[in-house]
Parts: sequence; C-alpha cells; structure tokens
Amino acid sequence: MRLFRESWKAFLFEYDVGNADQDTRENRAAKVCEAVIAERQEELKCALLDLLPWFGSLQHQEGHSPKYQVLELQGRQPPRHLSKNLQDAELLEAQLKWFRTQPRGRVEEALCAVLAAMSTRKEKCWLEAHDRQELEAKLGPKTRAAGESARRKDIISRYVDETCSAGCGFFSHYLVHPYSHLRVSFSFAEPKSTPSCLVATSRLPLWDALASLDDAGPLRGDAACRSWCLQSGRQFAFQLANTGLCESSPSSRAHVKTLKPDPRLRKLLCSVRK
Repeated sequence: MRLFRESWKAFLFEYDVGNADQDTRENRAAKVCEAVIAERQEELKCALLDLLPWFGSLQHQEGHSPKYQVLELQGRQPPRHLSKNLQDAELLEAQLKWFRTQPRGRVEEALCAVLAAMSTRKEKCWLEAHDRQELEAKLGPKTRAAGESARRKDIISRYVDETCSAGCGFFSHYLVHPYSHLRVSFSFAEPKSTPSCLVATSRLPLWDALASLDDAGPLRGDAACRSWCLQSGRQFAFQLANTGLCESSPSSRAHVKTLKPDPRLRKLLCSVRK
C-alpha cells in the first residue's frame, strides 16, 4: 500500500506542475509516472509476488509456450443497506470498509493497489478510483506566494493518504461488485514468476454495460433514459460504421433509412439482472 501511495503522489505532483490545460498536464504526468513505475518495477513485482502465498496455489494454464499460472478473484456482494443514502466515493468507501473485514479482504485490496501501479503507463493512469474534483477544490488557484509549491505538495500528500480508504486505484471497485471477475496471469519462468496480464470483466445486462462506458455510452437524448426505452413501440437497431472514413463524414455510418429494427436487441436492452 505504501508503494501504491508513493506512485499516486508522484503522478499528482507532476500533474499539478505548470499552467497548461488539464489534458496536457494529465498526459505529461502519465508519461512521467510510467518512467517512475519502470524504475520501481522490480520492487512492485516483489511486493505482488509476496502477496501470492495468501491465495494458496495458483491454477496452471496449459497452452502455447510460455505456460502461465492464473489467479482469479470474484467480486463480493456488500450488505445492501450500505447503498442507502450513499453515492460514488462515500458508497465505495463504505463497501471497502466492510470488504476489509472479510477473509483475505485486505490482501485482495493490496493486490489491486499494486496492479494499478504496475499497469499505469503514458496511455492510461489506473491510480485513481474517483475524479479529482475534491483535490482541485482543496488546492485552489495557484499563486506566486512563497512556499506555494510545498503547500500544494503537502495538500496532495494528505489527500492521497486520506482518500485511499475510498479506493486504492481503479481496480478496487471490482472487489465489491459480485458480478465482476479479475483474472491475473503470471509466467512461471525461473527463477521467479512474472506478472503478465490482468483482465477485468463484469457480467451485466446490456443497458448497464452500455451505461458504464465513457460518456455514458452510445444511448443519447431521450434514449438515455431507461423508462423511455421500455415504452411500447420503441425500436432499436445496430448502425454499421465505416471505420475507413472520418467520423464526421456523412458516409461514415449506414444511413438511417437502411436500418432494420431488431426485437432481440430491444429485449436485451430491457433485460434486468437476475
């Protein structure tokens, strides 16, 4: 957990440097953090492997060379009363507080924290479980006052230490979703196993799966409301895309007049978790 906090702080320290727009600073910080993580890769790897004995023997996956060992984690169902009157960060914090009291809960949380640090690269930072609005509010506008940089770093450090209770990295929320599954593979070449791949999946109704995508998914306007979709007479169809053309081109997608409604698609959109 210490390695995770240090990695997250390194990212946020770099993100807070300069006055460029948010996206520019985000990309620069992710690139710098990737280099920091690379330097500490062996330390992170050892921490990850030290957690494995808590999980018992790993599964062997036979196949093409090299062979792999696999660790699988299934998300758990927190008490349903925790969801009342709580949203986002507060809800996840309450759920993780419960999760840590469960058998092997702290070990699984630590595993996800280390994986978040190891997975961070210039294309994607996995160190954050929530948005940064609270931190931005605490930092406030930059000034030229003496000691401003030290003040902001202190705020960031305290923010990371305090916020870890609400999730150590993006993967932490999978632990408290009973329909989520984490699969971590290791190559077992001598002398030590090497973490190879992490795959996170969730089994969801189609509506929930689409809503979980960036920008709330492809359903827009009135169709973004589930009750609208459930009304009698609504029709849905897949619209083929021509990926060889610019998205702004009128020919980048099949014309609406050529679409044919698919009742099976509507049935899937109206389905609920059993």
